[in-house]
Amino acid sequence: MSVLHRASIIEAFSRLDGYMNIALEQTEKHIDGAVISKYEDVFICWNNDPL
Repeated sequence: MSVLHRASIIEAFSRLDGYMNIALEQTEKHIDGAVISKYEDVFICWNNDPL
């Protein structure tokens, strides 16, 4: 039996650069409406340069 959860990320967007790197501040992870985790700073790195 599988259980479905509704998950979401709530954040204050901080910065986006030309390489698609994203900085988020005051980030929270929610599952089924409950706060599961809190993060002060989150960095998502992405390199969109073609090989």
